[in-house]
Amino acid sequence: MCGICGIVSLNGPMSDDIESMSGAIAHRGPDAKGEWKNTKVAFAHRRLSLIDLTPMGNQPMISADERLVLIFNGEIYNFREIRDELKGKGYIFRSTSDTEVVLYAYQQWGKDAFTRFNGMFALAIYDTEANKVILARDHAGIKPIYYHLSENQLIFSSEIRGFKAINPNWPADENWEVSFLSFGFIPAPNTTLKGVFTLPKGSSLTVDVSTKSKHVVESFHRFNYTASITSEKEAIRGVRETMLNAVNGQMVSDAPLGIFLSGGIDSSLCALIADHLGHKDLNTLSITFNEATFNEAPYQEIVLNRMRPHNHLAYQVNG
Repeated sequence: MCGICGIVSLNGPMSDDIESMSGAIAHRGPDAKGEWKNTKVAFAHRRLSLIDLTPMGNQPMISADERLVLIFNGEIYNFREIRDELKGKGYIFRSTSDTEVVLYAYQQWGKDAFTRFNGMFALAIYDTEANKVILARDHAGIKPIYYHLSENQLIFSSEIRGFKAINPNWPADENWEVSFLSFGFIPAPNTTLKGVFTLPKGSSLTVDVSTKSKHVVESFHRFNYTASITSEKEAIRGVRETMLNAVNGQMVSDAPLGIFLSGGIDSSLCALIADHLGHKDLNTLSITFNEATFNEAPYQEIVLNRMRPHNHLAYQVNG
């Protein structure tokens, strides 16, 4: 989990609030922080290092020709394959991070690059030559990005608190409490703040800084269901292959990996598959309760007994 935020001046002087926004989301990235700004655009990033733990992976990241500035939150699971393809096109990489792959993938393919990413991401790119800022969010909407767009500014952040850092009295959306009480969540694209929206999943937003023209949100991903499964055996094989590939792809990290083993079906499958695939140095974490009704320790033990010995921590919550 990293944090990104930014301010784009569309009409008038540049705001100096980027440091306050960055401070508001500091908990998202304890490993490094960075800022980039000119007279119209300010980006900030808080880093949690996962791929390439060296300073070469720090952000904002700037392309070699200094045309593109990128801040990125997420992980691209197929970044190595994309990097090899880009190397074949002559791109030279200074780091081993997936961030640099995102940067040059955009330089090569533009917004079509987003359809090539197998992963989760929220990002902002400033094209200094075209003088455009592009926001984008992954196809499943795993990584959050919120924005406010007016005649004067584009403001965006990984968290709502980024906006409150600019204006502690930012007005609340008058309907958010009713929505939350009715549905148990606030339906997208609305948020708790007036005029602040979540970028829809699988979408990008482009703002032309020079002409102040605002473009509608564009979708770059649509789910297509074309497979035809005619037997139970075929369905089981398909689910198995998909799960194996998904877990294996998400085990790529230069930092220690952990699995939250709740005892439920999903976390149990992830842990067992990771063990089955031979991943070493696994860390699992479980929470147990002294109230039998809520305690899932017996199910956790079933999974642990089927795995090879590894690092496991269990925390008991006393009710």
